Order: sequence, then C-alpha cells, then structure tokens
Amino acid sequence: MNSMNRVLIVDDDDAARLALSACLASSGYELTEACDGMEALIRLQTGAYALVITDYQMPGLNGLELMQIVRKKWKIPVLLISGHLTEAEEQVAVLSEASVLRKPIDREILLSLVKLVVQRGSLDHR
Repeated sequence: MNSMNRVLIVDDDDAARLALSACLASSGYELTEACDGMEALIRLQTGAYALVITDYQMPGLNGLELMQIVRKKWKIPVLLISGHLTEAEEQVAVLSEASVLRKPIDREILLSLVKLVVQRGSLDHR
C-alpha cells in the first residue's frame, strides 16, 4: 500500500466530508473517511496516510484533540478545517501551531495545499 497519496478525511458533517472526498478524488488522491475523531483513530491504526484533514468542531474528540494525538503517535501532518471558530478556539489553534483552512473551502487552495503537504510530508507551522 502506497501511503504517499492517501488522505484521511474526518468530519461529522456528511455533506462536507463527501464534498472534500469528491474534490480530492478527482485529483487522484486515495481517500478514507471517518465521521468522528474516534473512528479516525481506528482508521489510523489500520492504515498509513500522508495527511489527515479534520473538521475542528466535532462531538467527542474534536479536531484539535485529534491533531495532537496524530502528531504525537503517527507524526502525520494534520490540516484543520472550520466554518467558524470562537475567539478562544482561535487562540488554542494558534498556540498549537495548527494549520486551519476556513470553510467554505476554495478548491484550488485546498488542492495546492494538499499537493504541497503530500510531496513534502509536513505542514509548515511557522
């Protein structure tokens, strides 16, 4: 299995998750989906991925918590997506050096960022 092109998409919103999957699939990425953070952890244990794209606000394990686990255990880059963040959530994201992409997501920006991360193997957190 070649993990260089594999992306895990995590979002509790079915429509948003399917839209992201369709966008990335049309550009040749191999995708796996998870509807929440706990399902994502199961997927990560059974497969190798070049990137995790996760919604920030999800019930249970949120995107920031998932990102912290993924960075520590698998050392895979994580891109957070969000429709809106509270001021406190924004501060936590900044302090965690998280890369956040705002919804609605621009297709070209998404594809450019994913391509860069997959080729480079990391997100620049500076």
